[in-house]
Amino acid sequence: MANQNRKKAITTKEDWESLNYPKHGKKTLVVYFSQLNPIGRECHAKVKEEVVTEASKLVGEEVDIDIAKLDEFLVDIYGKDKMEVKFYRNQKASEIENRLVKLAKNGWEYEAFFFVFLTYLDDEKQSGVRIQAYDKAIHLDFLFNPIKNAPSMALKPKIFLIQADDIGMLYPTHVEKAIPDHIEVKKIPTDADRLVILSTIPQKLTPLADKERDKEKGKQTPENDSDSHQNIRAGPVQSVVPRFDTSVLIRAFLTVMNNDDYRGENLLSNSTRILGEVCNIVEPLQNTTDYDNYDIPLPLVTSTLTKLYFL
Repeated sequence: MANQNRKKAITTKEDWESLNYPKHGKKTLVVYFSQLNPIGRECHAKVKEEVVTEASKLVGEEVDIDIAKLDEFLVDIYGKDKMEVKFYRNQKASEIENRLVKLAKNGWEYEAFFFVFLTYLDDEKQSGVRIQAYDKAIHLDFLFNPIKNAPSMALKPKIFLIQADDIGMLYPTHVEKAIPDHIEVKKIPTDADRLVILSTIPQKLTPLADKERDKEKGKQTPENDSDSHQNIRAGPVQSVVPRFDTSVLIRAFLTVMNNDDYRGENLLSNSTRILGEVCNIVEPLQNTTDYDNYDIPLPLVTSTLTKLYFL
């Protein structure tokens, strides 16, 4: 009991009244859940890349490129001593639930949390947003419920980045509208101290948008364009975005968060800039005949953060 009281005493009166989420020198927990293919299908697989950041726990792993680039950024922000990484690939729904329950019990060890889900949108007509686990589709509240009432995570920022590729968006002339009937924004829970950024723009739209951008400039993209591995820390957000084939969401996130003008801003304020960068990335596609009657949906941002969170 004494140990439990010691843990709870971490939240002081000063912390409670602070305008920012407090930092006590503890680690930030980063958890990656990666689904590399749609259920039962080999096509539309995620682009993979080997992690080469020596300080990363994932160095040498071949992972979804979204993880490789996001991990590079977070290692740069926190360093290996201030970040703990957990990586889970192709997890069944029950495995995801069990891991989240376990993490919730051990939340005392951390001061902030990033939960990154890289998967696919379920294509069945169901109520609410459903994403794919390895064996079946799950509602978003399946991800939130195991941790929303965890005392160990209370009053701490919990950031959810959810990239759920909507494969139907690759075939805009075959559907009637961009946002499927089964995506109901009101179904996303709104528990405290949480920021959720959810994108359904499929990863494969990123290189398609780049090709259209090059066409607009009157040039053809070389197969081995040196810009394809451009350093994401090079310069401010601008109309020419860094070239790496992550999802649009992760590219926009990294482009904004690596901008020296915005890196010191709180994450909620930067979320509006991230949405603006998404618009910039997909704009060339939106001007094509395939997408002229199809509005590519912006990522959904929902926040119940009670304080300002700075990375």
